Amino acid sequence: MADVWTARELPVALSVFNVVPFCGPAAGQLVSSYLVPLTKSWPWTQWPTLFLAVVTYATILPMPETYKPAIKSAPDILDEKGSKRLGEHIRTFLAAVPFVRPLHMLVHEPVVCLFSLYIAFNFTAIYCFSASIPFVFKTQYGFSPQSQGLVFTGLMIGYLISGPTMIVPYTIQMRRNHGIPPTNTPIPDAEESPETKSQPETLLWPALLGAVALPVSFFWFGWSAEAKVHWACPIAALALYSWGNNLLYNAAQLYLLETYGSRYGASATAANNLLRYIWAAILPLFMTTMYSNLGTGWASSLLGFILVLFMPIPWALRYFGPRLRAKSVYLKREGI
Repeated sequence: MADVWTARELPVALSVFNVVPFCGPAAGQLVSSYLVPLTKSWPWTQWPTLFLAVVTYATILPMPETYKPAIKSAPDILDEKGSKRLGEHIRTFLAAVPFVRPLHMLVHEPVVCLFSLYIAFNFTAIYCFSASIPFVFKTQYGFSPQSQGLVFTGLMIGYLISGPTMIVPYTIQMRRNHGIPPTNTPIPDAEESPETKSQPETLLWPALLGAVALPVSFFWFGWSAEAKVHWACPIAALALYSWGNNLLYNAAQLYLLETYGSRYGASATAANNLLRYIWAAILPLFMTTMYSNLGTGWASSLLGFILVLFMPIPWALRYFGPRLRAKSVYLKREGI
């Protein structure tokens, strides 16, 4: 995204981009809670995803290349023996960059490693809620499957509120950091001079808010549901969680893009995504059992205590980030 959007536009674009996919798991639960009883067949839950995938790929495939090194190297690759050399280049690129670099950054870049671990657990919590909400609201409040699906609107409300929370302050901040650039000026990346780059740590303020909101939301959700307080109370806790989660995730994405630029930013976010999806595939398998054995209050508190352990990460990066960036292999390579 740093290849396409300007410094002034990137916060807005990234905020919208992150809100939509985060609303997906919640919207999927809502749709399926009505679709399955209506069609009497669970495979129908897959058809809306397939329809959206077809539309998405039909839009993406015609898009031009935006990765700067690929654009610059294209004329050198396409010579009179173009097809063979281009094929070799593509195979080498696929083997060396998309798979190896994110893993290398995950191990050797402390900034990428710390944020990846934190974001991975937060992302997993969405799917933990997907597994635990039906159980909690059925056992504690006697909700029907359709009513259980409506509970997920709390998550969507929090995500939708988080967008405006970040867009206006971020837009003002980025315009100050980059001297109100013209609309055709790209965001500074790893190839630009250090004088044109602002301190990425100034972009972490949403993560500081989100880091506090996340454990609070788990304690709030667990013990309000355990005490069978009115059903709106734990749903409000879900909204607080999704608000804080998107603040943290959006700040981490902007921080990585601003730190590593358009050249290495994609690999940094790929490392983040790798851990997110591994954890999201494993942890939800145990959620129903955990809530059944520990109870709603203590099961949610266990997740909350883990988030308390993660909470210092954005605060530490806010103050010690420059020292960690100074030791980065990738930033030294570009002379930043």
